[in-house]
Amino acid sequence: MIDSAAIALAFTLGLFSTLHCLGMCGGIVSALACSVTPSADTDRLKRHGYVLAFNLGRISVYGFLGLLAGATGGAVFDNLDPTLWRRTASAVAGLSLILTGLYLGGWVAAVRRVDFAGRILWRRIEPIGRRLLPVRTPAAALAAGLVWGWLPCGLVYYSLVLAAPLGSAMTGALFMLAFGLGTVPGMQATGVFGGLMIRLARNQRVRGWMAGTIIAIGFATLLIGQTDIPHRFTPAEAGHGGAHHEHHD
Repeated sequence: MIDSAAIALAFTLGLFSTLHCLGMCGGIVSALACSVTPSADTDRLKRHGYVLAFNLGRISVYGFLGLLAGATGGAVFDNLDPTLWRRTASAVAGLSLILTGLYLGGWVAAVRRVDFAGRILWRRIEPIGRRLLPVRTPAAALAAGLVWGWLPCGLVYYSLVLAAPLGSAMTGALFMLAFGLGTVPGMQATGVFGGLMIRLARNQRVRGWMAGTIIAIGFATLLIGQTDIPHRFTPAEAGHGGAHHEHHD
């Protein structure tokens, strides 16, 4: 069973990535969110329903990708010696968190280039999404979310790297679903309040504070994972029920 700390970490990454995506790609995200809302005379509650259906489709894609990442990572890490597994998995998780923080803060231009990895596939999928807009029904909103969930995003890719060492398809899927759920509040608010959320997301101080927090967690993960002191949890070990190392006198 996946550790609750890993779920909390995934959800937090989702919350933080919402601000990043709105700040860096605010116009696109706002247009997508608003496109799944009904006509202007519809009450706000119904707008939330459309945006929620869109988000359900989007995070379903994240869960599917997490399932693939977890299955792949499980096949790799389960064949390693427990101590080597812990150190390798913690290194993967720690470095991914540091890169996520750098990406979130927009501080290292080279880190952002990971977005290009999915653009070849996206060029083929994006026209399908365009044909679904404007959305007229909840089912169409769900379908649009299933398409736009493949939108290239470096933070999604780094989260998948974090999901891989968790040890199984199920834990990887749960990690990415938690990440997706973390993005929902911001996306819901953007679908209704639009510009207000984008202005908040573009606040460099807010993004910098969140990015710094993620980087600090990454360094802590690296430090804990590479030492032999007893410890309760590192994000990379969540899928294996905590630490593998046993301390002997």
